[in-house]
Amino acid sequence: MTQAMPRPEYPRPQLVREQWLNLNGTWEFEFDDERIGDEQRWASGAKEFTRRIQVPFAYQSRLSGIGDPAFHDLVWYKRSFALPAGWAGQTILLHFGAVDYAATVWVNGQQVAYHEGGHTPFQADITAALRQGDNTVVVRAEDFSRDVTLPRGKQYWKENSASIFYTRTTGIWQTVWLEPVNRLHIKKLKFKPDIDNNEIQIRTFLNQAPAGGSVEARIDIRFKDEYFTSTTFSVHHAEETRTVRLHDINDHGMGRWWSPHKPNLYDVTVTLLVDGQPVDTLQSYFGMRKISVEAGKIMLNNRVYFMRLVLDQGYFPDGNLTAPSDEALKRDIELAKEMGFNGARKHQKIEDPRFLYWADRLGYLVWGEMANAYNYSEDYVRRITSEWQEAIERDYNHPSLVVWVPLNESWGVSNILVDKRQQQHALAMYHLTKSLDDTRLVVSNDGLGADAHGPLNDSRLRMAAGRPRGALWYAGKNARRQAPSPRAAGRRHGLREPADPCDRVRRDRLQAERMGGLGIFRSRERRGFSEKAGRRDGAAAAIPACAGHLLHPADRRRAGD
Repeated sequence: MTQAMPRPEYPRPQLVREQWLNLNGTWEFEFDDERIGDEQRWASGAKEFTRRIQVPFAYQSRLSGIGDPAFHDLVWYKRSFALPAGWAGQTILLHFGAVDYAATVWVNGQQVAYHEGGHTPFQADITAALRQGDNTVVVRAEDFSRDVTLPRGKQYWKENSASIFYTRTTGIWQTVWLEPVNRLHIKKLKFKPDIDNNEIQIRTFLNQAPAGGSVEARIDIRFKDEYFTSTTFSVHHAEETRTVRLHDINDHGMGRWWSPHKPNLYDVTVTLLVDGQPVDTLQSYFGMRKISVEAGKIMLNNRVYFMRLVLDQGYFPDGNLTAPSDEALKRDIELAKEMGFNGARKHQKIEDPRFLYWADRLGYLVWGEMANAYNYSEDYVRRITSEWQEAIERDYNHPSLVVWVPLNESWGVSNILVDKRQQQHALAMYHLTKSLDDTRLVVSNDGLGADAHGPLNDSRLRMAAGRPRGALWYAGKNARRQAPSPRAAGRRHGLREPADPCDRVRRDRLQAERMGGLGIFRSRERRGFSEKAGRRDGAAAAIPACAGHLLHPADRRRAGD
């Protein structure tokens, strides 16, 4: 009986080509605990590995077919593939959605790629390494499970999961795939919406500057069957920018803006033409959406908007970091929306692009957060800075993503209260993020008041929302050692416990509350948010009665207020 291919859906929903070949499924696999693979030249592909694994699931997960949570920091993969006949004469790209942590890739014994970073994609042009008939790809994946300066998120550096930490992921954990492209092809697209002027800026990037011939790009933009526009322009450089005016009526919610209530998306087709003949065609999409802060209020499309978010860890019982199916990612969003939430903060994980695709389609706000290290070092700075830039690059076009969070609760910068280097690092991550994306909100160090920078300071907001101690407790033990009391530490970093915890909420309609529990009641009298006590850290978990002031009038009507 033939086993169905795991995760068969197209893995890069923001940049879709018609032709591709999924390499998920059964691969040969080997632990290399003795570290003999390099010396014995396993990269050549001649050795038959003794195990089998289901890609894209890491060996620690049940769905991999192995399910071993023990430490095996060096692993090898191998499989054969043959190219479809119609791909002859084209450039062949080999893609990896994510490999944790350092990956070296060979095709037919030739090294074609090396990449560091456990959550971000990479690709290789393997054309020169290919041969007629069967080809062999070998992957060497190395993790550093006990290194607490490695950007890892919630992956535990001890063998067994405990407390807030989860089983590790080592090796391939997102889809592996091939695609054929022309020698001159589109490398990426970047969309920058401007709802105030009803314009979309489109930046088209080629893999190289045109070397000869007449090169043009045609961009077709469509909104359902209601609207269509097209523009064609000459391409002289590796990057070209065009701004297209979209004739829209946005008064009284009648227009085509994107929001959780109306996740309107424009479909885009970009065609590259050489001497009038199409050589590359991509399908994409964008949403006309604006996120901003005005006078302490979060604004979505220039209107005050209250975010009711879940803190989503992104772990699955049988797949660990990898969702068992595309439907599972979609269903997570559907269930959250059914419970009254309008978004999630993806906690300590750069999520699968398919999750963001469904967030775009279904209308679900996302705070995108880096998988942090636990301790600080210069090598950590190099690693996290590089991978964070790749994450921003990958997810830039998703309208659902509205906030970037490079650091979480002083992970990696636990001594930030007194260490000037760590303070400057947090500031650098904020400014780096803004230098790459000026369209979204950024919190440098979310969940902690210590040197958090940006228009959203989560700790201050939670303090104002009736949690005078929770933020300081989670600042870590350093905060208590460096200050005579939590209250003094709060004053040191500008955190003020208001006499009336609802005062700031009523004034700014802005609240961030993540650490407490939520009670959900079905009765009309006790519906929505409520108090949940008994946290082992002792932090209060009450959401004040003034939370109702945060709701949009339409939401209050739906809640029965």
